[in-house]
Amino acid sequence: MTNIVTTESGEKFTLFFTIRSPFSNFHPCRFTIFEDVGNGKPEERWYYSTEQYYMYHKALSAGDSETAEQIANERDARKIKMMSHNIKNFERETWNRISSDVMRRGNFAKYTQNPLLRKKLFYTYGSTLVECSPTDLEWGIGLDINEPDALSPSKWRGKNKLGQILTEIREELLLKPEYAQEVSDIISMLENFDSFSRQFFLPPKPPIQQCSCPPSGENDHDKRQSLPCSTEIGRTIDGNCDKRYSLPSFPCAERSENIPDSSSRNASNIKIENSSSTAHQEDYPQPARSTRKRNYHRIPSYDRDFRRYRWFKKFT
Repeated sequence: MTNIVTTESGEKFTLFFTIRSPFSNFHPCRFTIFEDVGNGKPEERWYYSTEQYYMYHKALSAGDSETAEQIANERDARKIKMMSHNIKNFERETWNRISSDVMRRGNFAKYTQNPLLRKKLFYTYGSTLVECSPTDLEWGIGLDINEPDALSPSKWRGKNKLGQILTEIREELLLKPEYAQEVSDIISMLENFDSFSRQFFLPPKPPIQQCSCPPSGENDHDKRQSLPCSTEIGRTIDGNCDKRYSLPSFPCAERSENIPDSSSRNASNIKIENSSSTAHQEDYPQPARSTRKRNYHRIPSYDRDFRRYRWFKKFT
């Protein structure tokens, strides 16, 4: 989850948490780093999340090559997190001296080698990235993403080290000449967000007016259906009311160009045409309904989302 919020004072924050956010260490990605991994000679390795890269070097710092290889062969970030609890001979003080550099190298490779993720990082231009982990006081802020205090740095319980590193990486990439065109396009889009949003969101629907069309007949059946038919302004067929918004027993009503409000409407605004309900039936023929009785039997099916069986009808 990722939320970009602007406070009343004008401060802008990008709040993120969980694997769905592209800024999370658990978010799947693919990058390679050429470095010395402890065997005395540099080599190239592929990683599939920054969490994998971070925990792999955490195991190497403790000298646990067995757990390090298990982490290198696993792609699920959640399982990698559980494997890190089994690192042998782990020393917190030794790891704290290099952990920030390891996190920075992994995230720098992540955003330089993945153009789509880099653009998403540029979309946070002008904001401070904040990892809203309610339990992590080192890399997160110790607050949930929906808490109001998440927008007040003075009320954070954590250090937000991951958010600071991502903000620094973004500012560094913004100045690189090879990304100048990407940065220019994204900044111009953010400055003209209103016109940009109109390309993706439809304009609001026109208001719906109510017209009282008299029934076409005098029998009891027509009197029973003497209800006002609703017509939508702007959606007309040859200047007449849209037939989708009128009942079959009512004639179409032709509206003038300037339709007043319902409070000031009179009979002169609506022109009644001599059309019968059969015209609507011809334009919208009803499909013949089958009278054959369909046999079916109930079959169970396991629903994984709700962890229970459900019954479904299977027609024969």
